[in-house]
Amino acid sequence: MQNDFEGMSGWFPDAQLASISHDVAHSGRYSLRAGAGNEYSLSYKGALRQIFETRPAKIKVSGWGFLSTPDAKGTLVVAINDPLAPEGEPLLWAGLDLAEAVKSPNKWVEVSKTIELPATATPESVLTIYLWGNSGQPVYLDDIQLEKE
Repeated sequence: MQNDFEGMSGWFPDAQLASISHDVAHSGRYSLRAGAGNEYSLSYKGALRQIFETRPAKIKVSGWGFLSTPDAKGTLVVAINDPLAPEGEPLLWAGLDLAEAVKSPNKWVEVSKTIELPATATPESVLTIYLWGNSGQPVYLDDIQLEKE
């Protein structure tokens, strides 16, 4: 999966469409935005069997992060849920802290995280990716990629 937010294939409006922004972009005109009124961005969702031909042991999520201010904080979240289990604990919740990875505001920095899939994840398990802006200050993500490690 790869997305520069110029097109929205696979991204579901669990949050407001305002999370697609033209304030700043790493490439093209649009990026994903969270914080300051939109704590959670749009989410990418798909069953593992729809995303990968074979079940990966590890996945790598990467993209370009941008902090609007020195106080901006955000997390790129990857979660895996069992669609047959009752709502609650995910099989996996992993976050990439953008403030730690980007460090300086007002510049695009490449960020990535490798994640080991839990043994309990099946081909029907649902992978979700979203940006969580947890400081009230805008954070941005662009040119996101998901690949098998």
